[in-house]
Amino acid sequence: MAFVTREEFLAKVKGFPMALQYAKKEFKADREIVLTAAALHGPVLQFASPELRSDEEVVRVAVKQYGTALRFASRDLQANRSIVMDAVSGDGKALKHASDELRSDKAVVMKAVLSDWRALEFAGPACKADKEIIKAAVGHKDITGSIIEHVSESLLGDRRFVLELVQLPPEGGAILNYLNDKMKADKEIVMAAVRTYPHAFSCASKKLHSDEEILLAAIKEMPENIKFASDEARSKRNIMIQVLKQDGHLFGWASGALEDDKDLLLLGARSEKGLCLPHGPAWDLADSDEFQDMKMGPLAVQGEDDAPTVVVGEPKFPTKNTDGNGTDEVGKPIVCNISLLSGAVFECCVAEVGRPTPTLNDLAKKVIEELPKHTEAPVKRVFISFSKSGGGAKPVVATPWQWQSPLSDFLPIPFVEGPNNKAKTKAPEPDIADPPAAGPVDVEVKTGKK
Repeated sequence: MAFVTREEFLAKVKGFPMALQYAKKEFKADREIVLTAAALHGPVLQFASPELRSDEEVVRVAVKQYGTALRFASRDLQANRSIVMDAVSGDGKALKHASDELRSDKAVVMKAVLSDWRALEFAGPACKADKEIIKAAVGHKDITGSIIEHVSESLLGDRRFVLELVQLPPEGGAILNYLNDKMKADKEIVMAAVRTYPHAFSCASKKLHSDEEILLAAIKEMPENIKFASDEARSKRNIMIQVLKQDGHLFGWASGALEDDKDLLLLGARSEKGLCLPHGPAWDLADSDEFQDMKMGPLAVQGEDDAPTVVVGEPKFPTKNTDGNGTDEVGKPIVCNISLLSGAVFECCVAEVGRPTPTLNDLAKKVIEELPKHTEAPVKRVFISFSKSGGGAKPVVATPWQWQSPLSDFLPIPFVEGPNNKAKTKAPEPDIADPPAAGPVDVEVKTGKK
């Protein structure tokens, strides 16, 4: 060591406690030096002399700072109830390094699982069969169902106790996937599970995936649960209505006659997340008076009757930021392919408008400005549609919250997920905390060539 005096080394560990690792033996056995280092970084206990790793005060200071520093304490202190209680209070997983006797001590184990549910893994057999301890562990936030692997089989076979567990807030239902098939087919247990953990519906028995009462409860908590419902359930209008009220993107999961149901499409378009129209019948809907009446801003611009609809093809981002996040550089335009149903095709550039990336609103206004240059026909409506090359265009109806969203939030818009759609790529969701203060700017549609 470059530091030869005790005072110099003591000053060093105050700023860099790991210096103890490189200290000479006399400093590693110096009680004041080790106490100073351990108070700042508990794991340095491993570099202390054997005598100090058996010193109750030194070890207590270390485990209070870093619970799992208990592993470096002497065996006698790993069996010291007071020391172990201090260790597991800060980090429940320190229970792993306690003596066998203390890992079977109910009070010690309870303290550990209250600190970290993962501590249950290191508990003794008797504690893994203790209902109070198990409920304390399952009652944690962000548990995973794997906690059940450390619960005794006798408790997992107790239906009444399992029902208590899945009802525990905040996420007791997360254990459903690790329960036996009998429990997964128990309607009361599954119903309770989806109410505390909506993802649990996917783990229920296939029979219960057709149960209307459970499904309605599941989609109320998380509409995406419709993906796990049976074909029969997805063909029920009342169920799909509840789904589409929350998320129009899930229209593709409708089954049977509901796939072409115009009223359901309109309901989805009015949902908070809007609607990505999936296939053929959607085009008829997009050109219908119902969509016109929705007044969706520049995505449905009122013009003269019987005018052609305009489809915006694949926007091309010419450059990317050096940080590789996929957005455009400030000031760089986006080139868009424009197709008219009459067959005309042209390109226009959407310039950057006070933002790093043009918005959906900017694109719609720019398209409307460019149209008179390419067609004499009046424009009835403009529908924005994005697609990969050769993938087929598909209209997008945006909600008011999305009018000011960057175009990059919509690229590329995939087909709506659903059992009858092969393309499963999911569209990125716009990250918008609050709706814009004002809606989109009204744009007057001009007719005739310039």
